[in-house]
Amino acid sequence: MAKALESKFGPNCVILGKAVTLISMLAREFVFVFHEGASGYVRHTAKFLRQMADRGIDLKVHPILRVRYSAWDALADCRLWFRLPDELQGPFGTGDLCAPSLASRWRQVKSEQTQLMATFAEIRRPLDLIRFLDERVGGAWNTLAQEYEAIHERLATISAEVSQERERRKETLAELKRLRTLRAQTEVQKGEHFRSHIFRREPEPERLEERRGFEGALKDLARDIEQARIDVRASLQRQRGVVRSDEVLQLHDRRRSIEIEAEVKRIRMLRQAVIASRGLESAGRRPSAWWFPVVCPSGTWFEKTWSTAELYWEPLSAPSASEKPKPTASTQGVVG
Repeated sequence: MAKALESKFGPNCVILGKAVTLISMLAREFVFVFHEGASGYVRHTAKFLRQMADRGIDLKVHPILRVRYSAWDALADCRLWFRLPDELQGPFGTGDLCAPSLASRWRQVKSEQTQLMATFAEIRRPLDLIRFLDERVGGAWNTLAQEYEAIHERLATISAEVSQERERRKETLAELKRLRTLRAQTEVQKGEHFRSHIFRREPEPERLEERRGFEGALKDLARDIEQARIDVRASLQRQRGVVRSDEVLQLHDRRRSIEIEAEVKRIRMLRQAVIASRGLESAGRRPSAWWFPVVCPSGTWFEKTWSTAELYWEPLSAPSASEKPKPTASTQGVVG
């Protein structure tokens, strides 16, 4: 490949890897300087190098120099006021905030919002979510929570009525089954009686009376069976009439609309929580250069951020036991 490239492009060319391999290739000669948390490829590169070392290919690469900034803490010495964006006003509980307050409160806000995300993850039932929003947010959610619970109770009452109707129908079906079994048994008895006392015989009057008794019993059973069927159909109609009534349909529709409203509120609060926790922390790790002159033209914020920055080494490949250097200030923890 090298000959093919040189024949095409000449001797002044080089092949560079991408992503995982790029870091290990350049780290052979240079030291990367990354802010804390930068480059999602680093851990994959370190794993790649460890696996190569396990197979006998031990590449000597420079460690990464990490820079840990505390940009939000550095605002403590600035005399500034911020108009917070909408996503941060809820978590901080205010729209306007001075720089020292932001510096002292952002970690607490991050912790609170992280806990909020964990709480939301545990809430499964819509009723629990609405009660939580009533307790946490209040305002209109108090009215919505009361309305939702009233709907919930009314539907529970209707559900109990439907359950009672279902139980009554279950009893009627059991009775219908019993009557059908009894009819079958009576028909068998009638047949046996016919074969034993009437077929090819001159039946005695009492035997004919017994046969008429069987026929009367079967007629009564047929009437009772038909009535049981009518009762089952009527029960089903009553149940359908309840569950498909305008009241029930409206209650279900209103309950669903409140649940959707609660889920939308949950999503919005989760978005704010992510921004105020992970987003705010990530932004503080890698402040953009243009922020400093725009926010604090005096340079106080920049000087404080830089003077409190911490530098530390992050090894890409672990040296063997025989090659491990003794601990020094440059290889252990902060170096500047």
